[in-house]
Amino acid sequence: MGSDLRTFLDVRAWVRNVAFAKEVWIDVHVFDRNLTRIAAATVGLPWEGSAGGVADLFRFEGEIYRGVGRGAAEIGHVQVRAPVDAERTVPLEHAASGWAIGAIASDLYCAEVTAQEVAERARQGEANATATLGYALRSLAEAICHIIVLLC
Repeated sequence: MGSDLRTFLDVRAWVRNVAFAKEVWIDVHVFDRNLTRIAAATVGLPWEGSAGGVADLFRFEGEIYRGVGRGAAEIGHVQVRAPVDAERTVPLEHAASGWAIGAIASDLYCAEVTAQEVAERARQGEANATATLGYALRSLAEAICHIIVLLC
């Protein structure tokens, strides 16, 4: 698509002069929304200049992670309209995942229902099941539109 999800970092460090050699580095970890570490690196900070004779300034400014492959455009956390209150938003996975479809239908039926049962009831023309799947599909379409706008 020509666009990737990217993470940039701009760090300035003041370091007391302790040696003639000027080597400073930091460990960087990048986490996704589920707090899963998706990247880790040790980044060297180039020397930027003296800081008054007793210290030195180091600075790194650049890309530390380019999202490609699994999770680069994971859309489960994209916000979509809530099922009952369109003024509120919920993550897509709370609107269109299997467990969410089952939970939404369970509220409508006042009984435990799975997504598979919702699909079967919708095939039979049941209005609540059709409405539940319709909401999930509209939510999925809304999230895909958000992603297209971001990537194109």
